[in-house]
Amino acid sequence: MKAVCVGDLSVDSYVLQNAKFVGGISFNVAWNLKDCGHSPVLLSAVGDDAAGLSILTALRSANLEVHGVQSLPGATAVQKILLRPDGERKFDGYTSGVLGQFRLRDEDRRALQEAQLIHVPLSDGLEAVFADVAESSSAGIKAVDFSLDYQRAAELPELVRSYAKHFQVIFLGGTVDYQALFQSLSQQYPASTFVLTLGKAGVQAYREGKEYYCPAPLLSATVDTTGCGDAFQAAFLAEYCAGSEIAPALDAGRARAAKVASHLGATDCRL
Repeated sequence: MKAVCVGDLSVDSYVLQNAKFVGGISFNVAWNLKDCGHSPVLLSAVGDDAAGLSILTALRSANLEVHGVQSLPGATAVQKILLRPDGERKFDGYTSGVLGQFRLRDEDRRALQEAQLIHVPLSDGLEAVFADVAESSSAGIKAVDFSLDYQRAAELPELVRSYAKHFQVIFLGGTVDYQALFQSLSQQYPASTFVLTLGKAGVQAYREGKEYYCPAPLLSATVDTTGCGDAFQAAFLAEYCAGSEIAPALDAGRARAAKVASHLGATDCRL
């Protein structure tokens, strides 16, 4: 499957563990799609600093395509993470670095047109690129990720309503307060699937007004929840794009998220 992941690429810096990984929603989704047997293209940017060079080296070592990753003058994005004893993560400061300068090139737009799957998150500093992808034309499935971690989270209900028409799969890392909105939108856009991830409360999906539920995985120990939602989305999309029904796709996402929660880091791509 030709998949394109557009958006953030950063350093995940664990404050207490003194550990660093390649991170960012788009990178995490691309990594997990690759682990599911696909060859994703990542469209993003790093700085021309030491962190950016380290990320490019790590991507090449992991056999991930880097031709879509632009190296721009400035600093690479950094996400600081505080990890609690129970494995739950807390974001402890984010600098977007050169991502605010990142724009799609002509070759990037061609990749979008040819893709069978496009994934893009609404991320801090990447609003212009997000809008560009939303408006782009493609014969493939376009998936979007909304999250309460977004700096303008108070505007999410309206943003979801505004952009829903541009995507076939809409993810939201949110709360039960969004259930009614997603059920309503699934009736308004019957060709689209709406997926609400609720952490320990599981996942609820909606299509044509019908609700599907998948419980959170039962884990003997949770090491780190960072990237679990991204991993879920990648595995869900891999199954969904292959023609699976919603329930099996939810199960695939659940299993992938459980795997990620069992180790430190959203992936094992260390810096």
